[in-house]
Amino acid sequence: MDKKFVVVDRVVGGLQGEIIKGMLEAAGLRAQAFAQGGAREIGVIGLAEVDIVVPAEQEAEARLILEAYYAGDIAAQNPEMPDTQREDPEDIG
Repeated sequence: MDKKFVVVDRVVGGLQGEIIKGMLEAAGLRAQAFAQGGAREIGVIGLAEVDIVVPAEQEAEARLILEAYYAGDIAAQNPEMPDTQREDPEDIG
């Protein structure tokens, strides 16, 4: 029996897709990234839309992680990451 996968995010660019995929994998999810259309075959993965998919049973957890990521709150979701590893916006620039 095949597992059903669902799209939980769509980003532009292969690098951003790999970042999101890696973040979800680091949280223990089975994420995959797929470039739309023929972008991978013609070598323009950097410009392609990339779908991030996870098994359907991991969808809710993936969406919570993505919500925290896009809110800039992802470090708060990892109790093992001390606050000292988070950048203070006033220290940037």
